[in-house]
Amino acid sequence: GDREFSCLLWDVTKGTTTAPISKLSHNVGVASLAWLAEGKTLCIGSQLQHFHLYDLRMSGTTAAPTGTWAHSDAVDGIVADSFRPDLLATFGKTAGEPVKLFDVRRLDTSVGEIKTNSGSIVSAIQFSKLHPGMLSVAVGDLVQAYDTTTSTSRPVLAQQSNAKSNILDFCLYPKQRQHAWNNEESDTLANENFVSELYQNRMLVVLADKSVQDMAANTTAPLAISRRDGCLAHAFGGALWIESSTKGPSAMENPKFHAAEDISSRMMRRAKCSNTTRYSMDASLNLEMFSHEEDFENANEESLLNGSLPSIRIMIGLWSWIERIERFCSQREVYGVEKWPAKGLADSGTWHLLEMNRTASDDGAVSDTVRSDLFLSIDKYDSPSRRIAFSACGWAGSESLEEVQAMCEESGEFERSAALAVWHGDIGAAVEALQRGSETIKSRRNEQGWKMPKFPPQYAETLQLVSMCIAGYRDSDATSSRSSVWRKACSNLLKRDDLSGDNLKIVRVAYLRSMCTFLVSIGTEDSLKCVLHDEQLRVGDRVAFACRFLDHAELRKYLDGCVSYCQASGNLEGLIVTGLDKRGVKVLQAYVDKYADVQTAALVCSRAIFTGEWERSISLQWLDAYRALLNTWQMWQSRAMFDVDVAEYLSKLKA
Repeated sequence: GDREFSCLLWDVTKGTTTAPISKLSHNVGVASLAWLAEGKTLCIGSQLQHFHLYDLRMSGTTAAPTGTWAHSDAVDGIVADSFRPDLLATFGKTAGEPVKLFDVRRLDTSVGEIKTNSGSIVSAIQFSKLHPGMLSVAVGDLVQAYDTTTSTSRPVLAQQSNAKSNILDFCLYPKQRQHAWNNEESDTLANENFVSELYQNRMLVVLADKSVQDMAANTTAPLAISRRDGCLAHAFGGALWIESSTKGPSAMENPKFHAAEDISSRMMRRAKCSNTTRYSMDASLNLEMFSHEEDFENANEESLLNGSLPSIRIMIGLWSWIERIERFCSQREVYGVEKWPAKGLADSGTWHLLEMNRTASDDGAVSDTVRSDLFLSIDKYDSPSRRIAFSACGWAGSESLEEVQAMCEESGEFERSAALAVWHGDIGAAVEALQRGSETIKSRRNEQGWKMPKFPPQYAETLQLVSMCIAGYRDSDATSSRSSVWRKACSNLLKRDDLSGDNLKIVRVAYLRSMCTFLVSIGTEDSLKCVLHDEQLRVGDRVAFACRFLDHAELRKYLDGCVSYCQASGNLEGLIVTGLDKRGVKVLQAYVDKYADVQTAALVCSRAIFTGEWERSISLQWLDAYRALLNTWQMWQSRAMFDVDVAEYLSKLKA
């Protein structure tokens, strides 16, 4: 524009010329201009609110230009969308003034607006020549890209880039960069400038200090995870990384367990038909599978710190109970003449076996026999229903104490074997179990392929010391001098490094401490609390302990507390108390809510026929969710085998 408020056009293809080919006069100063329609139309923004369109094909005629009101002050910038020639954007450098979109076919009003923050000033705008409908707006030290294709009237902010200071102007341009990655350049990724150069879509920006900066126009790094195998894909500039489906925490096809893996990876691995033992409706095979997983946890104790995955120890406790109950229900006999009173998992919880549904007024009619353990000098309770509950919890009942200990020691649980012997009143058997554990650790701790927990060097000696300590138990009278010396020695033993500190969270240490503390505190008010309230011990062992040493009223209160605890924490061992009744389904629901392991919920709830509407509805939801999951993973064989196994199990259940 010139002092006469006009726009002059020259034809530069004709060489040197002193006269313009056209003079467009519109009685106001020129603030901006832009070519439209492949150079056939010129849009001129004025210094006073309006812009005008001049069709150069009508040069020399008296036809008036088309125009419209755009902004409250000067129209400081006009850009056209190269993908949509009828769309243009304008802006004014007034605080709070929006960027406006116009359709040149109807200029009566704008078709859209982009409002910036209150008080901010737009300094430049530009449509992308690579991405249709992407309009970049410079505001302060930001360049914001808006997508105008979804809705012209309400453009959506897609991304933004930050400059070092306020931006005066910018220009978008593509940049192709070929780069070969190697290990030596891994540290270079920490360099901000190097990372910025990886992006292909770039811009040149003119900053307030008159410097020019080359920066990335799009600094997003898209991320996607495959629903099929958990494979992670990550784009960075022009580079694309695809993670291995067999390595890393998100690798669902990893044949080995990962301490930080997602529960979906573990569910997929367990369901695969290619495995020697897969997660199925066969409780004995499930126990075998979990024993292999426990071997991994024993060899990698850091995996125990991952609270996002359910404990393998709890899973073994659950499936041991299921296998035991289903065996009793099929045999219908636990002791020679005593019949198993339950028909299935729904009514085989200790709450039902002990007939705890009776009202408080019926407690006096409970046929419990109270006897004093001559060796432990403590009252213990006995009845047919309590003996059946012992069997359900895996204590001596249907099997002898020796058989129960043998099963514990076969899996390396010498400490639990000794503790069960003490709680059964057989100190000699406990001493022998600890001595066997000590000798086994000494002889096999360095053996290649021995899948047992990583013991500290002095742990075998600790087991020997504990065995000698409990062998010295003779008198429960806390006032006797001999008993006082023994209690003090036992208390000092529990202060050893491998029995205290961080090792208190280890299950084998918890059984040693509970056993010793129980013997030390016999005759005091805390003699039972050290076992009943130790959450490191198995729920089944604590429930059986309560059945032996608590009267009916206290036992009922304790079992009720166990159910509440398991429902709050999602501990599946709570099913040992409830069975698969309504409260048991609530325990399963809490477990699924905490760990998202719908696989276990489906396999467990498939083993019962629910009569309640809520229980039946939620169990069907778990079954459908697990089937849908197998379909998503395209594990058709696993899905078919699961449906067949469920149908066969239910047919046996109905028979």
